[in-house]
This record gives sequence, structure tokens and C-alpha cells, in this order.
Amino acid sequence: MLNSDSLSGLAILALSFIGYYQSQGFSYFSKIFVLWVLIILAMLGGALLIKGLMRPETLKFWSNEARSKRLGLTVLILTGYAALLPIIGFILASIMMFFSLSLLLTDPTRRRSARMWISTLAISCIITLLFELVFRHALLVPLPVGRIFLG
Repeated sequence: MLNSDSLSGLAILALSFIGYYQSQGFSYFSKIFVLWVLIILAMLGGALLIKGLMRPETLKFWSNEARSKRLGLTVLILTGYAALLPIIGFILASIMMFFSLSLLLTDPTRRRSARMWISTLAISCIITLLFELVFRHALLVPLPVGRIFLG
């Protein structure tokens, strides 16, 4: 019987195999990290699939309006991130994505503070630059530069 766990497990396994197929063109060092992540992702997807088949349960996730809005906005932000990557590049798109998700997940009463906005932007920049350094320069993973910067 298919339920949310088994369907999610199947989706994760499918994404793992697609990721493996797409990573075949990467350099040796680029591939190491990706393959480990995909192996772990496939193992977790398989575990979720087995759990869903062995112990199905029904969660009433969509009954809570606040959760539904937050999930919808998260999907919208991640979709926008994927769409903006080839246009504005990894650095700008990632800063915008981390900043937006951080604001979305922050308690609404804390969002009024200018200090929180500045620290969230600073942390988003630091995280993005760390990813840039590790992936582009250490692992030699090609990251999108963005069409607007190519001329």
C-alpha cells in the first residue's frame, strides 16, 4: 500500500539515481562528495520506503493552515532558486535563497528586529561563500556563474 512515507521513499530513490546519472561528467574530486551524499540519500530513501510499507501511518499535515503556507512558500523559494541559478548565478541565488528561508523559519516576532535582518543576511553570505570555496575551489565542482555576468 502506498502512503506518504513510501511515496517519499520512492521519490528520494528516484532523485538519488538521477543525481548519480547526472554526476557522471564530474571530475574525480567533484564526484567524491556527490557520490557519498547520493549513497546516504539512497539509503535513507530505501529506509523510508521500507518503513512506509511495513508500518503505514496517516498524518494530517494539511489540516494546519500555518504549516501548509510555510511548506508552500518553501517550495516556492526552492523553485525560484532553481530557476534563478542559471540566470544570476550560484552566489546571488544562494544568498537570496538562504536569506528567504531563514526569514521564513524565523519566529514572526523576531522578524521586526533590524539586527536580526542584518545577521541573517551576513550568515547567508558566509554560508554561500563557504559553499563556493569548498565546491568550486576545493572539489572543483562547476557552479553556475549566471548569464547576466557572462556578458
